[in-house]
Amino acid sequence: MATLIKGNTTHRCCGLNRAQLNKQDQEAWSDTRLLIADEISFAAKFAYEKLDSNLRYLLEKPYEQYGGLNIVFAGDFRQLEPVQGTPIYEQICLEFTDFINCYIELEGMHRFADDPDWGRRLLEFRNGSPTLETIRHINKHCVVEDPSTLPPGIQVATYYNRDRDSINAATFEHFCTGSNPSDRTSIMILMDELMMPDDSKCLKPVSDPSIKSAFWERCGEDDCYKKWNGRVDPVLKLYPGCPVMLTENTCVAGGMANGTRAHVRKVVLKTSESTTSVPIGNGQTVNAVFASQVKEVRLEHEDNSIRPQKFSVTPVKHAFTTTFPTEFGPQKASMQGLQFPFVSNTCTTGHKLQGATVDDILVNSWCYTKNWHYVVLSRVRTMKGLYLREPLSEDLSKYAKPQALDDMMQRFTNTCLATLLPDHVYNTFMEG
Repeated sequence: MATLIKGNTTHRCCGLNRAQLNKQDQEAWSDTRLLIADEISFAAKFAYEKLDSNLRYLLEKPYEQYGGLNIVFAGDFRQLEPVQGTPIYEQICLEFTDFINCYIELEGMHRFADDPDWGRRLLEFRNGSPTLETIRHINKHCVVEDPSTLPPGIQVATYYNRDRDSINAATFEHFCTGSNPSDRTSIMILMDELMMPDDSKCLKPVSDPSIKSAFWERCGEDDCYKKWNGRVDPVLKLYPGCPVMLTENTCVAGGMANGTRAHVRKVVLKTSESTTSVPIGNGQTVNAVFASQVKEVRLEHEDNSIRPQKFSVTPVKHAFTTTFPTEFGPQKASMQGLQFPFVSNTCTTGHKLQGATVDDILVNSWCYTKNWHYVVLSRVRTMKGLYLREPLSEDLSKYAKPQALDDMMQRFTNTCLATLLPDHVYNTFMEG
């Protein structure tokens, strides 16, 4: 028997200290038989330690590893590492390395079934040993000389969030420029109900128009950090079909979770509310509203397997820190504001791409921090769907696999590698 754990329940177990857990949490976990923890390359030592400690408490088995619960840790350590943390293979963590009792390495390449050669070349990157022939082959066939040849709606990848901001804004302006002047479907949603602390550190509504203008005109998603859930955009720039990504766990069971990818279908204003026309350059104007004027934004899941396909999102209050320009120089401040819990996703970073599969991708620029290049390359199903604005480096040392990772995987191979039945034996067993 296996119990499906909802994302918010798992988050409470992994993310909270024992003092923050309660009897209701214990009841929610009492019937659990299996926990699946995916994308474990993101997890640092403290996550395993807290998971072990909290499960011992929740399941009331303080002397059993992970409270005696069966756990499947799944993932690829050649994916991205913990944000502002140290990968587990570079630390001593008994809760991971010593508690694992069965290791299985999957070797299938189902994502690349339509281009097996691409799958084999990606395996070179995953093993940290791409050949010059592979690098030059990719550069020869994938570097884009003419942007007009790019497929419409292509996913763009970049390393820096500031570049992500710029590309998403440029895509919006390009859409507005190419639209019929009578087409008023594109819209900007400005965060409002802005609040900042006063001298006594009490939150007060922002009344200074110069602060509001600086915030809306000069700040982007990259400038507004939420404490727990990434970023929020001061001005959402949307058009029909615009790709977006949710930034909060709104309804995990319904497929509305942090990282969910969707497309905009319609922006619905509240009764009696109307838009304002504002200039965006090149003589173009666009509709604009405040988040408080919008009843809902209707979205459609990018993943066709999620039901229901269509859903709506309403604005919520966000607390964040930001830095914006003033006449006295850059000002850092804590703020609150009303905005929708999603961001534009025409261009995205490697962390938001991890786990996704796309048909076409444009790599805006390369970063050779550990694993980033492999994560981005391996998102696309076939090499013909890969487009590069700049060639890959021919410095093979940039793609090296960490020795500490090899050592950890070899230790698992030597101590707890599972012996899988050959296909003919397995089939006979299942039939008999």
